[in-house]
Amino acid sequence: MSRRVVGPFNRVEGDLEVQLDIDGDTVRDAWVVSPLYRGFEQMLHGKDPRDALVYTPRICGICSVSQSVAAALALADTQGLAMPPNGEAAVNLILANENVADHLTHFYLFFMPDFAREVYADEPWHPPVAARFRAVTGSAARQVLPARADFMHLMGLLAGKWPHTLAIQPGGTFRDAVYWFDDMYHDKYELTKLAHEHLRNNDFTYPNGLKAPQSVIDFINAENAGLHVAPPGGTHAQIPSQPSEGPESKDTPRQERLISG
Repeated sequence: MSRRVVGPFNRVEGDLEVQLDIDGDTVRDAWVVSPLYRGFEQMLHGKDPRDALVYTPRICGICSVSQSVAAALALADTQGLAMPPNGEAAVNLILANENVADHLTHFYLFFMPDFAREVYADEPWHPPVAARFRAVTGSAARQVLPARADFMHLMGLLAGKWPHTLAIQPGGTFRDAVYWFDDMYHDKYELTKLAHEHLRNNDFTYPNGLKAPQSVIDFINAENAGLHVAPPGGTHAQIPSQPSEGPESKDTPRQERLISG
């Protein structure tokens, strides 16, 4: 039996290493270790427990929501609280939104640019990789950065701001996941417009590099020209009509609107 330490891996927030116990050609056991001590636990000694909601997200400026969720769940467990389904749904949406944005950040901005370095210039795969993933100038950056900005816009809608939102609390969030119908309809209108604008500004290319179907391109162009056409089948390309204030205005108490809906 031998012990092998692989690392440090530095494309994470703080160095990471992997320790392996190897028996012949077989890995018998493995540990992932973060050897960089940050001391956030020490910072919280003597503080109001609620301060954890402010301190712990600062562990990372990229995945701060995951730290917020961990702190909120720890405080909820300490107090014997359970998030209502609505609060849990809102927290999960915020966390999932950041997680998708983090995948774009890590793969396109942290990980793949390493393979565009000149040290790999003799490899047969280097030219196309360098053209697509070279830091700042690669073609992927022009697609990924606007897409990532869209996710940050969604984070603002869901959590107020990013990073280090204070919206996540032991009992849920400051905003419901289920809006009033008018609010939900308005948000769908705005988000669909945002998606169409992204496609128009990026040659109708999705963030994953695939081209939008011609039926979607034709529909968005027609809609942009003010023409009323049916949306292509099997898509969510249609922008709903701009919502207007009806008899159920925002001044109507929430309970009445839910009952009347």
